[in-house]
Amino acid sequence: MKLKGRQSKLKVYIPDDIDRAIGDNARHFVNECGRVVRTRAPLNVKNWKEAFTISGDAMWKEIEGKFEIKEGGSYMKLQAFAVDTMQRLYRLWKARLHFYYKSLGTELTNEERLKYPPPDLPQDQWQYCVERFGSTEFKKISERNSKNRLSEKRTKTTTGNLSFAEVEDILTQENQGVKPPADVIWLVEHTTRNNEGVLQWADESRSKEIHEQLKVAVATHGDSMTQEEILLDVLKPRSGYFRGKGTALRGYSKGGMQLEHQNLINEQQKQIQVQEQRIKELQETQEKTAKQLQEAQERTSKQLEQQRQDMQRSMEEMKHQLLSELIANRMVRDKRAATGWNLEQKRVRKQ
Repeated sequence: MKLKGRQSKLKVYIPDDIDRAIGDNARHFVNECGRVVRTRAPLNVKNWKEAFTISGDAMWKEIEGKFEIKEGGSYMKLQAFAVDTMQRLYRLWKARLHFYYKSLGTELTNEERLKYPPPDLPQDQWQYCVERFGSTEFKKISERNSKNRLSEKRTKTTTGNLSFAEVEDILTQENQGVKPPADVIWLVEHTTRNNEGVLQWADESRSKEIHEQLKVAVATHGDSMTQEEILLDVLKPRSGYFRGKGTALRGYSKGGMQLEHQNLINEQQKQIQVQEQRIKELQETQEKTAKQLQEAQERTSKQLEQQRQDMQRSMEEMKHQLLSELIANRMVRDKRAATGWNLEQKRVRKQ
């Protein structure tokens, strides 16, 4: 849709209690962040911090030109979420490039791999990737990460590109605005149905085992514990990640109390909302005062104009009265003069 020759911005909703976009434009926002990262962020740097230092302003400007926070949201929250999303997608992009690098086969040398860059990737960026992925240091890191991904403690999800927050929002809307309990959301996020309609878990046992524990916790604690508290009680904390919520709710240290951290964030957000409400009320008061002042000025102007018109009308009436009196006096003088002349004429005739 265009407004006066300009394309209108898409509105993004980010709840106060979680750093994830939900609603109609959430996927558009994330996809655009991914496109901006792939076209703007350099790869031949040590980390995301250096990449953002080089191209951060240009990347944010593209995002800002197409999206805006919904009414009542904070501009800074939208910017922080955009940067966090681009950082996450930057890591995913590099992981996919590494997967592409490996898919070319082990029989190729790095010189031969340089001849097959991914589509739309500049040659100098691909050259850096080939050198990086082929280094001994990177291979050690890659092997360690691969072993971690195979850990028995890890679970698989079935929600695809949808974040946990988006899945939760969809389920809440389907449940007439009531957030489902932790065990129901976990079930949806970690199961799928086969062609016969039978429910299947994404992994063999871990996800199902956690679901059973969540069911017991929900039945035991009921409404006395929040969804986040139940997840933390069953899954235990993890640095930089809130199990069952993803990176939307962050931990600040290994084994740290994530809920305490999140409550602090929520309290700060409440304070921000209170301040924004006060600013809004102050603005409304100023606007009301300005309107009252304008109305008073308009009334004064009308009163002055009315007084001017009344004065002019009074002067006109006085002028008319004076003229009438002058005419009447002149008529009297003329009459007296005529009477005197007639008497004089009679006296002369008598002589």
